[in-house]
Amino acid sequence: MLRELVLHIVDQGTLESRPPADERLARVLVDQLHPIEVTPLRLRIPTDSAGADVALRLRREPGADLDALARDAGVSRRTLERQFHEQTDMSLGRWRQRLQLMVAIELLASGASVSEAGWTVGYSSTSAFVTAFRRQMGITPGRYFNSEESAPTVFHAS
Repeated sequence: MLRELVLHIVDQGTLESRPPADERLARVLVDQLHPIEVTPLRLRIPTDSAGADVALRLRREPGADLDALARDAGVSRRTLERQFHEQTDMSLGRWRQRLQLMVAIELLASGASVSEAGWTVGYSSTSAFVTAFRRQMGITPGRYFNSEESAPTVFHAS
């Protein structure tokens, strides 16, 4: 509905404050925009060596086993969880989900199918991937790339 509202306003060219219909339309748009939660497509990389190593390995293999990654980095899973939370302001699980989303968007932008993108980033089924994508982005992967207002974003480390 919000997309249609914005497209209607764009078709009109501008909204004037004088006609009552335009004033009401502008208020509806503001009311709808206010509660929208935007999912930032940026991730902080942990600064400690174990966390940074795990982050880079997850970038290459988003579906990798977290216990095995922690072991390979020489820390316990609990230590890794604590480091991620302290250094990224996100739990390891949430960080990983955000990474999976970002990698999936890159794959989809390069022409991968929804199923292929979901499987590559570690989801066991297409429906699980679509559900997770919709939960984080508010739109399905297919609609995300058919939407004029979406612009695929690549992985950024900060």
